[in-house]
Amino acid sequence: MAYHHRYYRQEFNGQTFWKNPRDLRERLSDQDSLIAKLRDQLQSINDENNQLIQQLIPQRADDIQKMETADGSSQPAEEQVDHIEDCDIFSPAEIAFLKMTKEVKELEEELVILRVQRDQNEENRVRLTELRAALDVSHTNREMLAEEKPSLELQIKELKWKNCTLSQMETASQKLNTMEELSSAVEVSLQDLKEEICINRFRRLEREQWEKGPYAIPFETLCQRDPKYNALLENNMESALEEMMNLNNLLSEEEKHSDETNQSLDMQENEVMEAKEHQEMESEERTELLVEEERTEVLVEEERTEVRVEETEELQRERGPDIANRLEELNKCLQNLQQERQKNVKKDKKQKSDKDKKVKNKKEEEKVKEPKEKPEKRFSFSKFFGRLFCFRR
Repeated sequence: MAYHHRYYRQEFNGQTFWKNPRDLRERLSDQDSLIAKLRDQLQSINDENNQLIQQLIPQRADDIQKMETADGSSQPAEEQVDHIEDCDIFSPAEIAFLKMTKEVKELEEELVILRVQRDQNEENRVRLTELRAALDVSHTNREMLAEEKPSLELQIKELKWKNCTLSQMETASQKLNTMEELSSAVEVSLQDLKEEICINRFRRLEREQWEKGPYAIPFETLCQRDPKYNALLENNMESALEEMMNLNNLLSEEEKHSDETNQSLDMQENEVMEAKEHQEMESEERTELLVEEERTEVLVEEERTEVRVEETEELQRERGPDIANRLEELNKCLQNLQQERQKNVKKDKKQKSDKDKKVKNKKEEEKVKEPKEKPEKRFSFSKFFGRLFCFRR
């Protein structure tokens, strides 16, 4: 059959049909619209089903929780998973779901416990690191304190001695000042008394002379003529001398006390010097012990080298000149090592002596750098009146 451009052939159940393509297009568009409507209906049905499921799930959960056992005790369904299989209420899918929920909860509880343990382990690790660091610091501090202990003890002794000397010197200076003030006051009072006594006697003598006669005789001539006046003067001078002797006795007692304090200070100085010498002797003994140990090591090494030399000689006899050359090289290396060790020992001694010198120099510098007493500011009348006049102007 011929094909026409407006129609096409279609076979259906062994029969042929001639149709127009326009009709086919219309039918295809109708089918597309039907398919879209069906999809919309399916989506609406699915949404309704989901809503119903969401409404039924909480009711079903409540039923599961309110389910009672055969004894009459109410328990949640997760704990009755073993008894649910005997019931005909739940489907196998729901039973599997309940079992899974129980296992999930147990696993979640285990996870929580493990997380807590992990956090605790991390905190313990941090604490361990901190404690190790603190232990290292404490070990270093102990070593430093053990090294610095003798020097600190000496410094403490020196400070105590200085405090004692300062306190004793202050007390002595105060006593001396008081005695000087007393002596000056006594001297002034004696001079005043002498002047008053002389004036009063001169007046009495003048009165007596004027009563006897009109002519006045001077006091010196009266002393030369009459021994009474000399006796009076001698008695007054004796009383003044007694007071001066008492003051001298007090001064001598204070001098004795100051001498005793000086002796005690000298004794303390000697003790400090003996402690320093003892420490120096101990340091020298330690250095000597180290040197002796090194010498013993060197002697042992020399003996070993001699034994090796003897062995090498035997090997030379047995094996030949090549081994002898090698052994000579080894002996040279050993000698070089011994020389280097001796040099290192000398360097260590020099370093120790330099350190001791530095410590002594530092102590001397600290003594020199002690704060000096500032001079007291005195009041000057010239500056005061000068400023006053400037202010008035």
